[in-house]
Amino acid sequence: MQTPTRSIYPELPDPRYHKEIAGLAFNSTHDQVCDAWKLILEHCFPIMTTDEDEARFIHKQIDLKTEYPHLAVASPQGQWPNIPRLHVYCQAVPPPGVKIWETLERAVKFELTSAVDMIRGPKPSMYAIIAAGPLIRVCGVNKEGRFWDIFSQGEEESAWNIHTDFDTIIEALCKIRAKLLPPPCLSFFDWDASYVTDVTDVRAKIRDVSPF
Repeated sequence: MQTPTRSIYPELPDPRYHKEIAGLAFNSTHDQVCDAWKLILEHCFPIMTTDEDEARFIHKQIDLKTEYPHLAVASPQGQWPNIPRLHVYCQAVPPPGVKIWETLERAVKFELTSAVDMIRGPKPSMYAIIAAGPLIRVCGVNKEGRFWDIFSQGEEESAWNIHTDFDTIIEALCKIRAKLLPPPCLSFFDWDASYVTDVTDVRAKIRDVSPF
């Protein structure tokens, strides 16, 4: 079990102390990955308990028994209330030799673009976390229906690790959280219009933002 360092987000309970997250490994099942990500989402996207809750979210579980099970988060406020705009696809790490990200991103791209196409009027941006064991990638579809990935297209080996890149992952989730909320919380740097090809540049780009 990994020993977590101090979180850079002291206002958030540190989910690394949960055994479900600390125990994520390359042999974890998709059910174990889902259990860990439910805890992460509950910390970063507080669940709405009453109609008067502000800045809280609706959590959904979608097709958990299918080939591409995932969790989803929606905001009850804003221009697209209750429409899931963050999707977390939970997978076991496939056997060696399988091109994990190419296969998963193709499926995610199809699902997200299909969801955007079904929405009448102005289109929202959609965000996705692909979690395979302890590894994750962040991608999405922008308002024009264009798929993006913060890692370069074709970088099959590139991914964040929940144990070594936890603070960067939380930063990414906090940015997405702000995007799901209505104004005035949307003055962040817009990932939708940016293709980040240098992974070492991601942390600097994330920090170069302000919610105000």
